[in-house]
Amino acid sequence: MIRRLAAAFVLAAAGAAVAVAISLGRPGPPRAEPVVVTVEEGERFADIAEDLHRQGVLAHPLPLAVWARLTRQDRAVHWGEYLITTPLSPLELLARLAGPPDPLHPLTVPEGFTVREVVQLLSRSGFGSEESFRFRLDAPSFPPPEGPPGGGAAG
Repeated sequence: MIRRLAAAFVLAAAGAAVAVAISLGRPGPPRAEPVVVTVEEGERFADIAEDLHRQGVLAHPLPLAVWARLTRQDRAVHWGEYLITTPLSPLELLARLAGPPDPLHPLTVPEGFTVREVVQLLSRSGFGSEESFRFRLDAPSFPPPEGPPGGGAAG
């Protein structure tokens, strides 16, 4: 009796593993239009997977979140904005989020701008408040103790 239960448990576990493997390789739901996925700095991958599901990019968030955690790929995800234009499998989505974000908001900083002018430009362009940039600039770890690369600001 115990052997039959153990065999049934092993078969059920193997079946579940096969089902998860198949679901991780299937393309996501069809998209009528591109979706911009925003990954916040420090956001948990399980929350990212839920957000992908809410936006209709990912059919089932749990298998992807578990896979990313087990393979430690959840730590490779970069924060930023990603433009998803085609249906991607969960594994393709994970690889996409582990790559560099898309440059969706290009910004040109004219030569000769001071740090204060760059902060104002960034703020006006919607990248954050002037106070948040000033906070970063006033942080004790900025600039790095070794100074700018190349021995000078121009590199």
